[in-house]
Amino acid sequence: MIAPLHTARLVLRPLEPADAPAIQRYAGDERIARWTARIPHPYPDGAAETWIAETREQSARREGWQLAVTRPADGALVGAIGLERDADGGSAELGYWIAVPFWGLGYATEAARRMIRFGFQTVDVATIHANALTANAASRRVLEKAGLGYVGPATITLEMRGRNAEVACYALARADWREP
Repeated sequence: MIAPLHTARLVLRPLEPADAPAIQRYAGDERIARWTARIPHPYPDGAAETWIAETREQSARREGWQLAVTRPADGALVGAIGLERDADGGSAELGYWIAVPFWGLGYATEAARRMIRFGFQTVDVATIHANALTANAASRRVLEKAGLGYVGPATITLEMRGRNAEVACYALARADWREP
């Protein structure tokens, strides 16, 4: 397990079983699921507990790090963010979601910048990449503000919806990274 990662307003820490009710409530919101490839809707009972257990195993294998995005003042979970190593081991995919009540506060950008720093300095990947649904202008702005550059369009399969979607692909090489 990794030590918590801190930003000016957030703490990114390993997910805990106690996070399951908040994850169930927030990830269960259709407004979250519609913008992600992996969050099902409706969100099934028990899915949060299963996901938390899987993330702990993934972290132990050093294949991925899924962290709770929390506010230090009250410990409230405001979302989740993660890095997953690609099969080549030299690159990783960044993914995140922020609960609807916390949209528009800059938490996604702040968490993404900290996770990118973790990826380059601790995980030691050469490239971090991410996708945002083409229609998700807010997520595209988050990726750009976090320092990732637009690479181009692609079509992906939305795992939980069984259909394809157009995405905007972004990437950042460690050689081009400048900590804000």
